[in-house]
Amino acid sequence: MEITSNKIHNKKMKLQFALLYVLNLIKINPIKMVAIVLTIAVAPLLNSLEDIRNEDKIDYQYQKDGKYFYVTQGKSSYSIESFYKQPLIKDGYIITYSYDERNILIWFAFVLLLLFPLIGFFSGEDGFDLETAFQATVSYYITCELEEGTYYYFYEDRFLGKSDMSLHNQYNHIARAFGINNMTTIKNCPRWKTKTQSRNKRLEEIGV
Repeated sequence: MEITSNKIHNKKMKLQFALLYVLNLIKINPIKMVAIVLTIAVAPLLNSLEDIRNEDKIDYQYQKDGKYFYVTQGKSSYSIESFYKQPLIKDGYIITYSYDERNILIWFAFVLLLLFPLIGFFSGEDGFDLETAFQATVSYYITCELEEGTYYYFYEDRFLGKSDMSLHNQYNHIARAFGINNMTTIKNCPRWKTKTQSRNKRLEEIGV
């Protein structure tokens, strides 16, 4: 039962960590993250507008050199349309279809929005600053134990380091004080407990 409980706890913590990490990414990169959301929203609309149906009234028609010519009547003028194959004609109107140019505007918006995250991903200066987002997330879970005037810092049971003074006022994200920029750095830290933690653990084991 204890093993199952630990697995559930680990899954919940991983999910919470992932959600918090995404929130920190949004806080650090609001414009880029909004651009990503909008890009995803616009993507299904690409070429979604159907071709425009055109109906031109035929005033006169003739055939020459294997081509079909039609004199069509507009609102204020006449025009000549030519086809290599006989077009669709219904009730005296030529039925044709043309590409809806609004699709071009949607493509333009999609490419423009896509540039924001792409530039952010490949640019070192204006990147997503994934390290800061990770440090902000990890710092949320870092605990501090004060014992005999010394501050001991932990990530779960991993001992990160100690200091003679509190580091929270010196760093926006306490993880930066210990050079933590990925989970491997944390896993390389030793498992260790302060005297107070060890004593509390023993008391828990005996049910006190």
